[in-house]
Amino acid sequence: MFRLTLILTTLFLANISFALVFNQANSPYYIDSNVVFEMDEDVIFEEGTIFIISPGVNITIKGPAVFNGTNSNPIEFLPLITGTGWGRIILGNTESDDIHYNLKHLNITDGRIETNNASVQASSLHFINSQNLNWNDVLLYIKEGSASIDNCKFKGINKGEGVQFLRSTHIDINDCTFDSIPDAIELISVFSGEISHNIIENSKDDAIDLNNSENIIISNNYIHNIEDRGMEIGSENNGNSINILIHNNIISSCNEGIIFKEESSGKLINNTFHNNYTSLVSQDLVGNVGSSVEVINTIFSNSITNDIQSDQYSNINIEYSLSDNNLLAGDSNLFEEPEFVDEYNRNFELTSFSPCIDKGNPVLIQDNDCSRSDIGALYFHQSENTCQLDYLRIIPSLFASSTSIVYELEESNNVKIYIYDVNGSIVDVFLDEQQEKGLKNFTWTAPYSNTMYVVELYINNTVYRKKAICIN
Repeated sequence: MFRLTLILTTLFLANISFALVFNQANSPYYIDSNVVFEMDEDVIFEEGTIFIISPGVNITIKGPAVFNGTNSNPIEFLPLITGTGWGRIILGNTESDDIHYNLKHLNITDGRIETNNASVQASSLHFINSQNLNWNDVLLYIKEGSASIDNCKFKGINKGEGVQFLRSTHIDINDCTFDSIPDAIELISVFSGEISHNIIENSKDDAIDLNNSENIIISNNYIHNIEDRGMEIGSENNGNSINILIHNNIISSCNEGIIFKEESSGKLINNTFHNNYTSLVSQDLVGNVGSSVEVINTIFSNSITNDIQSDQYSNINIEYSLSDNNLLAGDSNLFEEPEFVDEYNRNFELTSFSPCIDKGNPVLIQDNDCSRSDIGALYFHQSENTCQLDYLRIIPSLFASSTSIVYELEESNNVKIYIYDVNGSIVDVFLDEQQEKGLKNFTWTAPYSNTMYVVELYINNTVYRKKAICIN
């Protein structure tokens, strides 16, 4: 075994650029004081390498670093004193914005990671926290840059926060689990991204926070047993969040399922709320403009106090949705039991006799079995048919000044969106770019009122058309 401080002293005195390799054979490496790698020093961490770090000690890497952990032999960063913790791994710097870090197969116990002004891809990154962190200490803090986080695990004791993105250009966080992590996912000034297929449970604060963020899709997440809010879409003194698309999520046993506040806005499509004190809230808090939410194809079940709550400045428009508490105001809503397979064991699939089947908005994309959309996050599969995913939706098609253009890509494609008036003249070339697969959501503002438009979506050689009418 080696003490890292002795090795680094020798190498720094040479005053030359080098690549320092840490490996399993020489593990564990003991780090008992702060270590800084400068821009011209490359660092390589081989699979199976173990570091044991003293309390409060940080590792700063300003330049490139390679992490070669594997699924069977991860790289481990461990505390010298269990439960006391060490400090942070700080990656990147403000002098260069072209550094990329691929963090794969790392186990971080009682420590944190912070990246600055870098592109980050993290996979199979496992955090275990048993230390008494402050409320604003973050296990994975992404500042500036962009990030893709997938298949990561966060296990805590409800101290500190999980993943926080600050002023990031684009983020994706997918297929991760968070257990007993307050504010598991928080976005501050992020203007593009997707949060999907994550499991967030047992938080004593919020599950997902969006502050001063736009064009975020939150899809297919399971959120359960959250002491405060499943999702908080609002400001917290950072600015409102707008154009937020929330679809196919299950939110259960929260104080408030989702809240939109401080002039924030978004759409909820095909979600399931169950056993929340209040499922959906829209409120103002700061002035007299209010927040705005559109809800389609959504189940509100077993709400303890209210399905929805809105102040005098805010609004919630609901259609093609179901409540088992009361008949919600709006078009084609149902007042019936949703008939889940086993709600007591949190199986929110629909039974074959559920009133939610084929009762969703017929304008929306069909379910994957080619039937009319069901209500709720989990559709009932009626046949072996499989439908193509690339369908265009305008939500709503009858609108006051702006509407959403929504479509889904089965694979990466070049996408164009042209908008015409009734005479066939182009009024807007809205989009022309290469896009990755997934559900897309864009807000379009009509240049003229009391006008019918035709929206054309071009994907390769296929064209999809929908009418949209501005009535204001």
